Amino acid sequence: AREMRVANSMTGHYLVSKNYIEVTLEVIDPVENRVVWRDSVGSSVRDLSSLERQVSARVQRGLIASLGLRSGFIAPANVSQNPEAYELYLRALAAADQPFSNGASFASGLKDAIKLLERAVAIDPGYAPAWATLGHDYYYDIGFGSGGNKSKLRAKAALQRAVALDSGRVDAASDLINIKSEEGLLNESYDDIIRLLQQRPDSGSVHLVHAYVLWYGGLIDEAAQECDRARFLDSGTTDLASCGNVFVALRNYERARTYFQLQSGTEYEAAGQVNIF
Repeated sequence: AREMRVANSMTGHYLVSKNYIEVTLEVIDPVENRVVWRDSVGSSVRDLSSLERQVSARVQRGLIASLGLRSGFIAPANVSQNPEAYELYLRALAAADQPFSNGASFASGLKDAIKLLERAVAIDPGYAPAWATLGHDYYYDIGFGSGGNKSKLRAKAALQRAVALDSGRVDAASDLINIKSEEGLLNESYDDIIRLLQQRPDSGSVHLVHAYVLWYGGLIDEAAQECDRARFLDSGTTDLASCGNVFVALRNYERARTYFQLQSGTEYEAAGQVNIF
């Protein structure tokens, strides 16, 4: 909780008994070492999408209410009704994360995740989260996996499909803005990110994309401020370590190092340290 700069920490566990799975969540106040909230949900192991919806509903209606807060954000409702597609999606998320934990190549994990996601969207073409994640992985494959222009075209198509299916997919919209910035469409990118910021001013990931747009526009100091804003709002923001490159451009190498270390022990951190030295 100290590292993430949050007041409470959520943890949980699951138990499987034959064809039934039960998930228990609890929120801990780490200062007083007490349980703030706890709840359990369960379903058939063949219907994990139902379990996901139950967890989301309990958090929205139970946890957030118990903290005396009003939720201004409702999680996307586009959940696959196909258990096989949902399982492939979960396996893809694990495959993409696995290299960070076992020292394997990031590119190899990325390729495995893409194959799983391609199968998921083939089974369920209306599954927006899978399209969004597939587009994100294609986007990474442009550079990390040497996918080149072919992966860029695939990334655009998948991300556009995700947004068309679910206009609330901030992740997919953000990746599309990043691609536009890299292609030099800076005015269009800036207009898009300002609209997205108006929708989600509380999102660390959206502020991170704003930093990218400013960086590509040559506004390095402003980009650095947005990086810090993103980290303040959510220090767990995906790809936040890339802000290290912004601080390298400012020759603030100590700050750059703190961002690269957010992915400590990975290929990304190693590449970032090369830029510093």
